[in-house]
Amino acid sequence: MEYIVIIGLLLASAVYIISPLLKPGQADGAFAPKTDEMLAELHFKKEGAYATIRELEFDLNMGKLSAEDYETLKAQYMFEAVGYIKTIDELQMNRNRQTSLPEKDLEKEIEQEIPALRSTGSAKTANVFCSQCGQRASSSNHFCAKCGTKLIKP
Repeated sequence: MEYIVIIGLLLASAVYIISPLLKPGQADGAFAPKTDEMLAELHFKKEGAYATIRELEFDLNMGKLSAEDYETLKAQYMFEAVGYIKTIDELQMNRNRQTSLPEKDLEKEIEQEIPALRSTGSAKTANVFCSQCGQRASSSNHFCAKCGTKLIKP
């Protein structure tokens, strides 16, 4: 009788442990991180880099940090933030491609955007980003609309 109970408990625990692997559709995405979660984490890291840069500016103004150390650390964290922004853009573009419009609508949208890009100049110089908050701004703006920081134009 005791052996039957022990075997029953072992079988029940084996079924409980293996059951998530047997469910259809969940095993495919179980190990791949979700795009939204990755985007949220990257946004969090980007904001952390911005906060660190603001802290560096504060430390420089308080005299706790030398100018050359400030420039070195600021460049490092700016490079880190730019990497996060590029990765965020790539993930958003990939997500948009997956849920994109039908091909006919996509061609129509592209044809509508071409005259707008030609009228504003080169696509690369049409937008600039705020060095404080990362907000996209037009190249004709002198200050960020979100935080008021003076925009540095390339």
